[in-house]
Amino acid sequence: MSTKGSRKLSLLFHDLNNIFARIVTSTELLKQDESLNLGSNALLKSIENSIHAASELLDEFKSQNGNTISEPRLINMDILLSDLIAVYREKFKGTLDFSLNMVDDLYQVKANYGDLYRLFLNLIVNASEAIKSEGAITIRAVNTINKIHNSEPNFFEGEKSAVCIEITDTGEGIDPELIDNIFDENFSTKNKKNSGLGLTIVKNIIDSMHGSIEVSSVPNHGTKFTVTLPAIKPIQKPKLPDKKRILIAEDDSILRELLRDLLTSYEYSIIECSSGEQVINLLGKIDIDLYIIDHQMPGITGINCIEEIRSNNIDTPIILATGAITKNEEKIIETLGITDVFKKPYIFERMLKRINELTQNL
Repeated sequence: MSTKGSRKLSLLFHDLNNIFARIVTSTELLKQDESLNLGSNALLKSIENSIHAASELLDEFKSQNGNTISEPRLINMDILLSDLIAVYREKFKGTLDFSLNMVDDLYQVKANYGDLYRLFLNLIVNASEAIKSEGAITIRAVNTINKIHNSEPNFFEGEKSAVCIEITDTGEGIDPELIDNIFDENFSTKNKKNSGLGLTIVKNIIDSMHGSIEVSSVPNHGTKFTVTLPAIKPIQKPKLPDKKRILIAEDDSILRELLRDLLTSYEYSIIECSSGEQVINLLGKIDIDLYIIDHQMPGITGINCIEEIRSNNIDTPIILATGAITKNEEKIIETLGITDVFKKPYIFERMLKRINELTQNL
């Protein structure tokens, strides 16, 4: 692709990610309305999941045309499971009875939406194929404690939190002699019902998330799969001794205002800038506790702006907001001492937790 074409694509990705970020930020603000009914809240969560799925497709396209680094999102498990059940309840209407039992405020899971969807799609397909004619599939989802060793650090509160999802069917069950092999990649049998179709994919996804899967089965009575995944507790609003001042540099006025309103609702004082020039003009004139600077701004870019801040011997924490970070830019980020990177559309639990950490330490 030509340099001009690559530039156009880059601008397109930037604009799309800003649109996604606007929508997610808007839903986050609406969810704070205490008068919101359960149906409206579920609809907002569904919108969030859809935006994350769309953003993943964009990431996948970008990764095929460069070296962009993809980042998992926080997925609303209650909505994902509800959407899947709605599809299969209609497909098997009159033959299979689907029931979904979930606790209120089921924790979110940090993952790629597509991976989670494939994981539970395969388990539901597996359960439906195990039932000869009529039967039932029950899905139960609860919050629990993560007892699995996780070798990677978790920057969220509630790092030991997890969700446990059980999928139980009334099918013909699995032969005890086969049950230990159903996740094996090369496992096969002439009996399709016991073939573990898709279960290798399921196991690989769960392992990549540092989760676990267990299976119990009684021939002619049914099978239960129990999936446990590390999850994220909703964070509480920070209690600040005084209002911390955050400077937001973002050329998209709608996104900037939405982000301002969200952080203001969490008791932060906000300074708004629409360009890198405005940020530089404020240097030394006002005390800032934290900078959130957009990567792609017209004129002075986010990186150029941060270079100027650091050249003035200002060591205030800086968060770079971006639609994508290339591997080459990782070195620049480290050199400039950028404290963290927030990818659009934002993961608000991560954002708020990190902002609270950085401002509380001042």
